[in-house]
Amino acid sequence: MQPEHITSEMFAEALERPHEKKPSPGLDRLRLERFREDLCVQTMHIGPYSEEPAPWRACAPSPRTTATTT
Repeated sequence: MQPEHITSEMFAEALERPHEKKPSPGLDRLRLERFREDLCVQTMHIGPYSEEPAPWRACAPSPRTTATTT
């Protein structure tokens, strides 16, 4: 994922530089795509494995926190 200010032209220019030094077939598979992100959660569980599901239950969407699309 790239910052919003990165343009297709900047991306294409950045791909040309490695080709000048040493061509790589993997570079041809790279692409710049934009997508809309949604909500996410990151947790760090400290404790026994048996208590690991508890943080996820607390993050379950409720009617007041569920995002709606228009």
